[in-house]
Amino acid sequence: MKLPHPYTIIACAILALAFAPMPYGYYNFLHIAVCLYSIYLATTLWRPQQVSYRALLAIAIAILYNPIWRITLTRDSWLIANAVTIILFLTVLRHPLSPKTPS
Repeated sequence: MKLPHPYTIIACAILALAFAPMPYGYYNFLHIAVCLYSIYLATTLWRPQQVSYRALLAIAIAILYNPIWRITLTRDSWLIANAVTIILFLTVLRHPLSPKTPS
């Protein structure tokens, strides 16, 4: 079993903290952090010779959490989006350089 990459753990922790009532500035920080991590992940997963659904999914997450042209959702909708994003980061969008567990 591979351990999650440290960047993945940080991104998931930032998303998980959003389930608690936080000040507005925290959600701005969340959007910036998750968008940047998704862009980083998309560039890491992208392969020029083939279309990678994982890279496209990371791009879609980056668009959803874009801090410049924001997508307006209700708080409940954002909580669902955060939960789905955490699940995707930990399963489908595993960082390709995640460390392996010692055997």
